[in-house]
Amino acid sequence: MRLRDIAFFHGARENQLVGYGLVSGIAGNGDRNPIYSVQTVANMLQRYGIILDPARVTSRNVATVMVIADVPPFARSGT
Repeated sequence: MRLRDIAFFHGARENQLVGYGLVSGIAGNGDRNPIYSVQTVANMLQRYGIILDPARVTSRNVATVMVIADVPPFARSGT
């Protein structure tokens, strides 16, 4: 029995990449509602062993960002 007789291959597909992070040093133009950026800063510091109450964090120079990209099938490094 051949593999192609018992299986169906749909073919190549694209992959979706999602990234979430912080942009800092933007001279007072940070998030207008900084709840997400403040919580993200507190979470990031906690990973490094610094426990901080998010209510005590203030910054007008930080914004949260999310980047979503669709990578086509067979994409090479640098495309």
